[in-house]
Amino acid sequence: NGFAVGSGGTFLKTSDGGVTWDAFYIGVNYSLYEIAFSSNNVGYMRGGNKDGGGYFGKILKTTDGGVTWTEVLSDPSTYFETMSVRSDSVVFVGDYEQTQHTVDGGASWIITPLTGLYTIAKIGFEQSGNGFLIANNSRLYLSDDDGQTWDSVFYFPGDTPLDFSFADANDGLLMSYNRKLAISNDSGATWALHKTLTEMMIDLEFFNDSTAYFLKNYGNTIYKTQDTASTLQISYSNLQADLNGLHKMSDGSLLATGGGGLIIRTIDGII
Repeated sequence: NGFAVGSGGTFLKTSDGGVTWDAFYIGVNYSLYEIAFSSNNVGYMRGGNKDGGGYFGKILKTTDGGVTWTEVLSDPSTYFETMSVRSDSVVFVGDYEQTQHTVDGGASWIITPLTGLYTIAKIGFEQSGNGFLIANNSRLYLSDDDGQTWDSVFYFPGDTPLDFSFADANDGLLMSYNRKLAISNDSGATWALHKTLTEMMIDLEFFNDSTAYFLKNYGNTIYKTQDTASTLQISYSNLQADLNGLHKMSDGSLLATGGGGLIIRTIDGII
């Protein structure tokens, strides 16, 4: 089973590995930006509005495999920029100069102020247990205490981190807006500049110690590397495509989503 979400409350489900998709109405008309399941029955969605004023943020939860959804967090004045689902009970969201997290499945939420970090653009917890967040003050932060505190561990001089992805508990890649790529081999504790890419990219997925995928900024080309970005080969290209995200699936495949309901995936694995 798989799910995809989008603008206007779009909610899609597949039961055949993405070959076909069915649309369902779940009772909301605002945009849905992200969905993640922590188990077969429990999942969370991030939604709200961030365009044209009137910002608001919503986190929804299902306990029946996506059949019904209940609001567990709402903010009428801010937009939740990012979400990380760690387990059925533990979820983190990031917005302006703070994170909020729950340890009881959304019944209550704990606010952690992060003054001076501006908007929290991405938050995620990796296999090592370490948490990472990208802030709009141009730095990458690490937490090794379940998100209670965050320490700056890397920045690109004159540039801003855009995305990170870990292949395993040790090996991670960090990409900047302006084509720089950094690498870590110690669970994100330290990072080193690895290379400058030839193309501007907007998304990254790291699969193992050498294989990764990159989405070009125009959304029409996916590049693959099998030598940790020393060289890149075109894996998918369609000038009419408007892709905006790459998603590493639990079965080892890669799924890409884009405007107009476009969903594509690899059919021959990733290795």
